[in-house]
Amino acid sequence: MRNATDDSIGNLITVRNARLATFASFFLGGYTVAMWASNVPLIQGRNDVSDGQYAIVALYIGIGATVGCIAAGRVVDRWGPKWTLRLSAALYAVSLLPVGFATGAASLGVAALTMGFLRGATDTSVNAHGVAVERRLGRSTMLAFHAAWPAGGLVGGLVSAQFMRMAPESPVLCLTVNGIGVAVAVIVLSRWYLPGSPEGHGGKMIDDRAGAGGPAAATSAARSASTLLAVALGCTGLCAMLGEASSDWTGKYLHEQLATTTAVAALAFAFFSAGQLIGRLGGDALTRRWGATAVTATSGLLAALGLAFTLALPHAYTALLGLFVFGLGLAPIVPLVLATAGRIDPARSGTNIGIVNMLGYGGLLVGPVLIGTVVVHAGLTLALLIPALLALVVAVIGPPVMRKARLGASHSLVAPVPNEKESVRR
Repeated sequence: MRNATDDSIGNLITVRNARLATFASFFLGGYTVAMWASNVPLIQGRNDVSDGQYAIVALYIGIGATVGCIAAGRVVDRWGPKWTLRLSAALYAVSLLPVGFATGAASLGVAALTMGFLRGATDTSVNAHGVAVERRLGRSTMLAFHAAWPAGGLVGGLVSAQFMRMAPESPVLCLTVNGIGVAVAVIVLSRWYLPGSPEGHGGKMIDDRAGAGGPAAATSAARSASTLLAVALGCTGLCAMLGEASSDWTGKYLHEQLATTTAVAALAFAFFSAGQLIGRLGGDALTRRWGATAVTATSGLLAALGLAFTLALPHAYTALLGLFVFGLGLAPIVPLVLATAGRIDPARSGTNIGIVNMLGYGGLLVGPVLIGTVVVHAGLTLALLIPALLALVVAVIGPPVMRKARLGASHSLVAPVPNEKESVRR
């Protein structure tokens, strides 16, 4: 006969396994993105796609991703994140194959749209599963999960380089082998995903729900309020994603405005990425100590100061240091926004995360166009002031929105939380 101690140990092992599986799933998500990004030159060459046509292909990916975010959110709420993540992540990996075998702009466009849809679905479902794991653990872990994504991208880029040595003219070998390999890995990992019912995704909230409310209290008005809170959080994430999109222009700033060599300019994105990785690896500890709202406010200010430092001191080394701080500041914002969205109402966790993801992908689509337009008409220095100002917006509007989301939609979804830091520590 099983006793309470056996059940407690079993639950602990289940949650720990689910945590490791979530880390691995985020890693594989970044790895899969790297497979596409690293093979873009070969894909363009194989399909005789010009830079202008490739911009349309990239747009298809973005459109597919925004639709996939919302679609997966509803499936998560109905069936739970385990099955949604297993299916979407495996199919996302397999979607690399038709991209590799495409033989023209039209077939590549269809493959890119499908891949984008599955990428958005995977992004929403893996974040929903991360929130469910966080809820069961009772402490912040989302930033560490998100740190696994760029780590996967780094490894994926290195692996792609090795495949290109074996097949320098075609992406088929690389995308086929890795697509199938990642799909198999996802299926194996999925045995350790969290079990549980869709509603609440099988666990308690970090912000304990005492008495008033709960999923059963989610009336039509409360659901509308929940959606509005998710949109407000999504706008906060959108500001951060616009900042991340601007990082593509930082190398150009170093090369053209500061007259650095192309080798030094290439370090701009590396310094920014290093800041993001360190910020996410250490962000959970800070969140557990100070609370998500305080970390978000501080992060927005830090990001703004880092980019201002880069622009104010026109020297390569100070610019690189500023970009490191810029990445460090932006690192926690999107993961914390997603985690908060998933806790507004556990019964609609997937939908709310999907809304935030949809707006975030909108930032990735709009960001390069916005920055590029300002560059053409007002110069690169002024264009890079935009993400600095948006980081300040995050510091100002992010904390009150996150605080409101934690309290719930007019207190009808979640009971008041007397002390945010204590609720995060539980």
